Amino acid sequence: MDSFEQTLYWLLSGSKGGANRIKILSFLQTNPCNLHELSQHMHLNYKTTQHHVELLLENNILVTKGNKYGQIYFVSDAFQSKKELFEKLRANLEENP
Repeated sequence: MDSFEQTLYWLLSGSKGGANRIKILSFLQTNPCNLHELSQHMHLNYKTTQHHVELLLENNILVTKGNKYGQIYFVSDAFQSKKELFEKLRANLEENP
């Protein structure tokens, strides 16, 4: 297992907030959007959403386009290359909420 896979495990199943991060990534795969739109869709407080997004950015799971206000968030190419692992983690969460 490489270090990126270890990071995914830690962020998505080994730490508090993993379920929210899985939901965020699931949504952003098909619906890139800004932080405000994301927090509304997730029904999460803006600051909570911001915290999760910052963790995902710091670990190269998300990337941004645009200026600071209204930046659009996308899943990274590194994340896309580990999509099978993500699906496994997401399925595990659904089986064991």
